[in-house]
Amino acid sequence: MGRGRLAASHGMQQAISTPAPPKTMAGLPPIYHKLDWAGHQALMTAMGQDGSEGQDYVNTSQAYIVNRFLRNGGDMADAHKATPNWSWITKADVQQTIHRMDKQMKPLPRNIQGVRFVGPDFLTTMGLPNQINRNTAAALRTWMQQTGGGFSDKAYTSFSTDANANVFTAKPIRINYRIGKGTQTIMTANKAESEGVMARGVKQRITDVRWRNGKLEIDVTV
Repeated sequence: MGRGRLAASHGMQQAISTPAPPKTMAGLPPIYHKLDWAGHQALMTAMGQDGSEGQDYVNTSQAYIVNRFLRNGGDMADAHKATPNWSWITKADVQQTIHRMDKQMKPLPRNIQGVRFVGPDFLTTMGLPNQINRNTAAALRTWMQQTGGGFSDKAYTSFSTDANANVFTAKPIRINYRIGKGTQTIMTANKAESEGVMARGVKQRITDVRWRNGKLEIDVTV
């Protein structure tokens, strides 16, 4: 009689160690890819974008007029305050740029990282004063607890795929983006800023905030 049978005949059960099943992909946190310029260009190709997208917006001051126009509900006189020396831009010009940009947006085929540097006016989106100091992080964290951290912008949202290829690093707020697959985006050929542009009205959520090296640093998931 085998040992296993003998144990069973005496009313004993043999403990069997079963290894834990491996984690499935569905159980793992999503990976957000960091892109260098070669990766940025590869993403453009995968999305069928050739760098012509974003005409009259990308790498021009007209972007400020377009975004202010979108945020203020179409007030062209107010939009011109964003860039006064571009007063020759008409409402029809702005509307044409918006129409073209909307048509050029494509869904991202993968999750990516991005970064953006902005001024204190960004805080007015959350109803906070446009002032930045060490206490701002605590105020923003309170707002997150009260609201869940969700917000959107009526305007387009530019970002850089490489923090070192961004011309606005002197601004006091750094936003670290995790941008999800499927987000409507233009990946531009603006290498100096490694620029991507997210669609207007895209839903965003602040997940963390901190004061670091004299800047307000905010983590945002899209």
